[in-house]
Amino acid sequence: MKHVLFPGEMAAADHYTIRDLGVPGIELMARAGSACVDILHPRLQKSDSIVVIAGTGNNGGDAFVMATLLKKMGYQLSVLVFGSESKLKPDARTFYNAYRKTGGQLEFSTEELVLDLETRWIVDGLFGTGLNGTVRGPAAQWINAINSSDANVFSIDIPSGLLPGANPKLGVQADVCVTFHALKPAHVLSPGCFRCGDLFIANIGISSPPHFQPAIHYLEPSDFSMPVREPDTHKGSFGTLAVLGGAKGMEGASALAGLAALRMGAGKVRIYSENPNSPKFSTAALMVESWQGDFSKEPYHAWIVGPGMSKREDIHSLIAKANLADKPSLWDADGLNYLDPIFKHLPHGSWIMTPHPGEAARLLAMTSGEVQQDRLAALKKLGEKYRGGWILLKGARSMILSPAGEIWVIATGNPSLAVAGSGDVLAGMIGGLLSQGISCRDALINGALRHGLAAENWVAKHADYAMIPEDIIEDLKNPVQVGGTSVPTILGSRGVADFEK
Repeated sequence: MKHVLFPGEMAAADHYTIRDLGVPGIELMARAGSACVDILHPRLQKSDSIVVIAGTGNNGGDAFVMATLLKKMGYQLSVLVFGSESKLKPDARTFYNAYRKTGGQLEFSTEELVLDLETRWIVDGLFGTGLNGTVRGPAAQWINAINSSDANVFSIDIPSGLLPGANPKLGVQADVCVTFHALKPAHVLSPGCFRCGDLFIANIGISSPPHFQPAIHYLEPSDFSMPVREPDTHKGSFGTLAVLGGAKGMEGASALAGLAALRMGAGKVRIYSENPNSPKFSTAALMVESWQGDFSKEPYHAWIVGPGMSKREDIHSLIAKANLADKPSLWDADGLNYLDPIFKHLPHGSWIMTPHPGEAARLLAMTSGEVQQDRLAALKKLGEKYRGGWILLKGARSMILSPAGEIWVIATGNPSLAVAGSGDVLAGMIGGLLSQGISCRDALINGALRHGLAAENWVAKHADYAMIPEDIIEDLKNPVQVGGTSVPTILGSRGVADFEK
């Protein structure tokens, strides 16, 4: 698990390191630029033509350090600075002067950027995490020129133009990105994360203040874990899950959820369906009852409400019959339509909702486009409305929000999951963990990670468009191996590597 810092949190870490630990800011800048060169250098050939594009702030200062070192190493390069010399910040000016002493080419400009066709690498030191809004005007033209070039792009800290949570209307598309101390939201949140290329975290000696707790965590395949089973256990040791859904014609959704729960280790699963004799329930592993049946047939350790439920007035009485006041519950799909009058009566911190962007938009009276424009903001709005619950906002880089406001971003997954029934399987996976007495936090984290890993495993062997929900369930019988090459590379980010300077 890696920490993710907002710009203000990163500024606090810089301030603490400089003020309390006594590390000069120019020393940190020198280390940052040097770490970037160490990562870029193995990718270069001596004949490569390099253009270093710098801003006038600290990101530009890092770029000046890189330019000075690369010049001394004998590379052909030129430096273009967006802005005027008078705007240079003090630390950046120090390394600007150092570069000038090398006799290298340098030009200040805000005019149209035209890049030489022979340029092999562009160092993007234009804007960092201090950017406050969407890039416009001449700066936007510079970013477009970088993206239109055939050159490889190396971004310092973040690709210029990306903002902490919002969908970037304009941002550099990097091939390599090096950040410092910790990840930033732009590195992990969709869709900006897919602009970062090969991502490295360089340790340059920055420390966060004591007792600092980040609000966002980035979860990778190595964070997945399942409880170890003792040798003397039996099916009763792993709980019974109830699934309420399966209206006529929609039984398959609850069947998928039930089978996924069993594959994740639930001891027993009972489905309550309007049509319990549906052939969709043909497997002997599932116990199926009618909606008119006894909802207290045995003690249930967790409930899933929603897969294939449909929207009908009589559903309210069904949910009341389930008596969810003292059990963990997961609300998905059509179940979300009935949550508003109920959630305040559910046990605080013991219920989960799992909307996709379209469902989140409906619950928030927004459009799905608005949700996707700033997924982090939408997640927080859901948390403000549905207090006391755990929220999983599904989609590329699914996000989990705790009742206390802590956030986890799921690294696994790919577009093969974009198929009807995938969400029902995920609900079953999480519900299966809940029924075993696993906390909402751990059930969400491990269910979502494993769901994404199934998709990663699929695309390692098959076409991404060919996966169906049953393929996810089938993959759950395979043990998960982490480390080495057994876990496929994360689509989009191509992984995050730590780099010690």
